[in-house]
Amino acid sequence: MVPTRASEERELTPPLSPRQMMVTSLAPAAESGSQAIILTRALLRQEARWLGGIALLYFLLVVTTVLALHAYFSQTWDVVTFVNAGKSALSSDWAGLYAQSRADRYWPYAYPPLHAFVVAPFVAAAGTAPEWLMVRVPPLLFDVALGVLLYIIVAHKTRAQNLARLVMLVWLFNPVTWYDTAVQGHFEAEWLFFVVLAYYLTPSPSPTRRGEQNLTPSPSPTRRGEQDLTPSPSPTMREEQNLTPSPSPTRRGEQNLTPSPSPTRRG
Repeated sequence: MVPTRASEERELTPPLSPRQMMVTSLAPAAESGSQAIILTRALLRQEARWLGGIALLYFLLVVTTVLALHAYFSQTWDVVTFVNAGKSALSSDWAGLYAQSRADRYWPYAYPPLHAFVVAPFVAAAGTAPEWLMVRVPPLLFDVALGVLLYIIVAHKTRAQNLARLVMLVWLFNPVTWYDTAVQGHFEAEWLFFVVLAYYLTPSPSPTRRGEQNLTPSPSPTRRGEQDLTPSPSPTMREEQNLTPSPSPTRRGEQNLTPSPSPTRRG
């Protein structure tokens, strides 16, 4: 029975490897901005209790660490510099932030001015709480916000709740994040948050665009010839060549019975 062209193409289609099938199953379809916002809101509502509990636990860990540390670590030069920078941002001579910082006996404020204005309200709100504790509140809030953002990104891309939770826990409770906020009072999480947010808001190619990339035409036979690449017959052509019928035994016998020319005629 001669197979049809459609069945031949199905048989000649290479099967997907297990790795390719896994990537295909884990890759979510591109989502519009409104769909991403809806999914994010639903995810936050569903995980609000767990996210809030982790944020509270991290907050208590940082505050307890700051209050329990020796003054040499809880009131480092960086923290005192940030406190003075916040006070300068609140003063009438806020434009002289760097001049005042250089004239101070502590390390000068050698950072962009935005952080000074971010910590200024928290320094002003310091009442019974010490200023060197309040100045750590903005980095602490951005630590938690970045952890939630990482949770959302991983949950959207993998659809794995446990993996998303693990990523947030690793970010918040690794020694580097804890030391950077609880001891040094630095604000790396502030700009890291906006870097990761830009990545999250960048649209991914739609399924149509990805399909168009896979349909990019291959070079023509002429161009392949210019590259010294002789085109081989397609699988369909090779299949048709294999299906060419050979002479039947009767016809082969008739060919063998054809008389050869006599010696006289050959001479």
